[in-house]
Amino acid sequence: MAITKTTFRLTQITLTGPEAIELTLMALREVLPYCDIDCVQLDRQKFPINFARYPRAIWEQLLSTREWHTKLIYHLASSLAQTDHAKRMAQQAEFARLVTAPETHVTIHGTILYESESTPVMLQERGLPMARAFGCELQVDAFTEYMKQALRDGGLPEDQTTQRELYQSMPLADVVERGSASLP
Repeated sequence: MAITKTTFRLTQITLTGPEAIELTLMALREVLPYCDIDCVQLDRQKFPINFARYPRAIWEQLLSTREWHTKLIYHLASSLAQTDHAKRMAQQAEFARLVTAPETHVTIHGTILYESESTPVMLQERGLPMARAFGCELQVDAFTEYMKQALRDGGLPEDQTTQRELYQSMPLADVVERGSASLP
């Protein structure tokens, strides 16, 4: 049972703008509450976050209470990783503009702890369905590798709906032939 860190992407696919940010934060709170946020991507522009700027307890508290999500967004903007003051101020202005724009697409990039035996089960049973319930797509890199290996070994879920959901969670979903146990 090796515990490692892996990267994830949580993308809002049903909404845009401030509502998308709120719903994505709610999904993050429910699906990956103890993650580290590395980057917030608004439209195609990435804003690297210095997660170490505030103690972990502050991030977790702000994420845990919906009423504090506005404060969390402020903390994200003030924690941009840019070291040059003038560039950081310009990034903060662009971040603020995109956060309030009605057509902004939202993706949160980060890292989570990944335990090789329990995390895939948790993602299959709770994580992926919960993310979809919030209109999000969740991609976890170590889980993708796990699924590739399962496909190579012929170990596919018997439930066709679960199969389809797992394929859709993989970044390579467009190259996986539905119902096939092999990757190109």
